[in-house]
Amino acid sequence: MQYDDDGRHFGNRLRETRLAAGLSQSELEEISGIPKARLSRYENGHVEPSIQTLARLARALNVSEASLLGDQRAVMEDFFRVLEERGVPVSWTPERGSLPPLGRVREIATFLRALEAVSKEARSASQLEELRRELAGDDDGNPWWRLLAEIVAEWRDELADAAAPVDAAIEHVWEALAERRREPSFGDCVQLLTVHAAKGLEFRHVVVAGGFWRCPPEKRSRRSVASTTWG
Repeated sequence: MQYDDDGRHFGNRLRETRLAAGLSQSELEEISGIPKARLSRYENGHVEPSIQTLARLARALNVSEASLLGDQRAVMEDFFRVLEERGVPVSWTPERGSLPPLGRVREIATFLRALEAVSKEARSASQLEELRRELAGDDDGNPWWRLLAEIVAEWRDELADAAAPVDAAIEHVWEALAERRREPSFGDCVQLLTVHAAKGLEFRHVVVAGGFWRCPPEKRSRRSVASTTWG
């Protein structure tokens, strides 16, 4: 069993990350496809996951594999956390194909189930927004609930807030989710990503030219980064 500098093993970090994401073992099982019994063995430190399973856990929890392993490179995640605590929204840009189906995200799945329950009724987008707010409660600032607010607003604009079958609204939500999934990021946020991620590629080394960015104050907002990468 491998321990990091704080004496914690992989299972400790997995449990902490899962709880920070607000997930139960059963919910993580549903998202990752990894049996709950095996997740329990990981968290208790009885066994350690394979490389492939580690990747599945990281994708399901929307964190890097390095953070689960206790790698010092995970310090960037602490930086992201500070930004979020100060009210600066951060976009986590996932690798291609690593984002789980948005319909399986807890908040989105909850909203879709609520719509399905009244799918045969006709409701306006304003009524659907009231339903979304009721489900979100005090967690309305959650980025997934905000994403749903955007989608409902688009539905309102499309129909001029006229009542329409909820079945049609459900179809609109699924289409909007599919569109968002194709985008590198969504929502109002500061997007943080590496140079090679911005270029859509992955390399072992990245060199950024620029030194101490000595330039007149009036030009600092327009400065750019030149970089080169190699494998």
